[in-house]
Amino acid sequence: MLHSVLATLGLSLALAGPVHAATSSTLAASSNNSALTSATLRPPTIAPANERVLASEQTQVNLRSYGRNAIFSVQSGSSYTLVASTDGGPTKPLNVPAHPAAIEADIAHGPGGEPTVVFPACDAVGCEINLLKLDGSEPQSTGIQVYRGSQPTLWNKTVAWVGNGRVRTSTRTLYRVPKGVEVLGLELSSHQLAMTVKVPEGATGACGVRELWVLKLGAKRPRQIARQICGLNGQVLSKASFDSGWLYFSRHCNTNCGSRYGTYRYRNGRYELAGDSHPLEDWAWGGRDSVYQQRAPNDLGCSEPSSLCTVVWTNDLKFKPVRPPRSFLE
Repeated sequence: MLHSVLATLGLSLALAGPVHAATSSTLAASSNNSALTSATLRPPTIAPANERVLASEQTQVNLRSYGRNAIFSVQSGSSYTLVASTDGGPTKPLNVPAHPAAIEADIAHGPGGEPTVVFPACDAVGCEINLLKLDGSEPQSTGIQVYRGSQPTLWNKTVAWVGNGRVRTSTRTLYRVPKGVEVLGLELSSHQLAMTVKVPEGATGACGVRELWVLKLGAKRPRQIARQICGLNGQVLSKASFDSGWLYFSRHCNTNCGSRYGTYRYRNGRYELAGDSHPLEDWAWGGRDSVYQQRAPNDLGCSEPSSLCTVVWTNDLKFKPVRPPRSFLE
């Protein structure tokens, strides 16, 4: 009985050990750029010295980052525009057509190490992966045809994505996704692939069980780094980022967050945590001990415009070593 109650509340984060499992998510880009209203992007008159508000009154933003750069979708009226910020600086619209929903895109280590946006440009026929620099130039097509929800990512000139039960590149299969597992996010580096996944666990939790896996390229099985039952209080694991030898990810919730929530980093079996109890809907690592967050003002989350969720950059995170959190259900 206690186990089922805890499962409903989403109290679980388990770590370590190989896993046997990782498939797809959603969205795309099309239409015309729309103007961003000054009210949407106007910062508050008063904010903590180590924080900046980048957008307000936002529902779904799809935060992604590489190094000190982050991208996310900003809603203005009935359309979404993809914008970028560096070190929490002012946002600038990117050369991606506006879309009626938040745009599926990633920013990653492109050719020559240049921050590069990778996104599926979709029409009524299908989707094609495009690459885009942050300098205002036109998107460049890769010629790679994908389905919606392909979760494309990039390292140098190698594009990886989810399709037909595989995480693959244009030349090889990186990982065969077991049946019933949904890939929610990918992060590629020179020799590793991080996968945020939803695994089939029956009726456990309000929205299933999320896990974070890392696969050494060439290996058959990934290693489980974190596990979280997605509960009624919005407990969830974020998509991950590699930076300076660490794997960064967030364990966050939208109410009653405790001392074991915040930004985690993992390397060679070592875990560190910069605690943060803000109610969050989305998160991305910002480099240099900073993060980008989509914050909710209360436990209602960001599903309603009236919730007034904000996109915030904050720095000066303080990491401390922590024991690998164990599952409350074990």
